[in-house]
Amino acid sequence: MTAAEKGDVDKMTKLFSQSAVERIGLDIVRSNNQTFAEHIQRGVKAGGAYRMEVIEQTSIPMGQRVAFVYRNEADSLHLEFDLRQEDSKWNINAISSPE
Repeated sequence: MTAAEKGDVDKMTKLFSQSAVERIGLDIVRSNNQTFAEHIQRGVKAGGAYRMEVIEQTSIPMGQRVAFVYRNEADSLHLEFDLRQEDSKWNINAISSPE
């Protein structure tokens, strides 16, 4: 979230697995990250810093799913990250929002 608040799209993009980049495409990953960063920056201006709440982690066939809520005074985001281990590092393989 810190990278999104700072608008650091390059840092956000490096968090994605190679598998996700190959499946989705680097340009789309970067564009989605840019859009998300802009949303978060607007949210911070409107309601202050986000805090993480309600964290859940479950095993899935390709790795782990981590679900959480980011909340501030003006906004709430429920996100689920599918994580995959590549080169002993956990990377984002997919992001969804169950809402």
